[in-house]
Amino acid sequence: MDVGAEKMDFPSSWDKTNPNAMKEYEKCKRFYQKGEEDKFVEIFEPSTFFIGFCIFTVLYTLINIIFILIKRDDFKKTKSSVTLSITFLIGSLINIITFSLQRVIYYDFPCFINPYFLSIGFPLNLISGSGFIVLFLKQCYANAAIYSKHENTDSVKAAGIF
Repeated sequence: MDVGAEKMDFPSSWDKTNPNAMKEYEKCKRFYQKGEEDKFVEIFEPSTFFIGFCIFTVLYTLINIIFILIKRDDFKKTKSSVTLSITFLIGSLINIITFSLQRVIYYDFPCFINPYFLSIGFPLNLISGSGFIVLFLKQCYANAAIYSKHENTDSVKAAGIF
């Protein structure tokens, strides 16, 4: 950009008393010329792809929750925890919806909602993820113990000790 060119004005749709809006304006105004305020404001609007992706992800998560609830008995046969899976999916759903709404309604999104819901969603994901790890380690240990027992029995029989 030419150093002598006039810089863009503060966007009329923004609140000048908002310190975050002023910080964004000050940081970016040198990259836009006068009259390009609308172009500057457009960078904060999400694309159609983003909105479609968020809707797809929310629907996919809801379908997974419903599928797990309907096929609960079949899911238990795979030695997976229904509770951990539902907890993980609910935490993911909370985080996805919060992030999507924050991005889609950037200007009207109440600031207290973000930390409140994310403080619910992330611990659900963290606790259930840790539960999956413990469950997996238990299954590995049980399988190793069974394998070791059979291996020892076969080697004793092969040696002809009994």
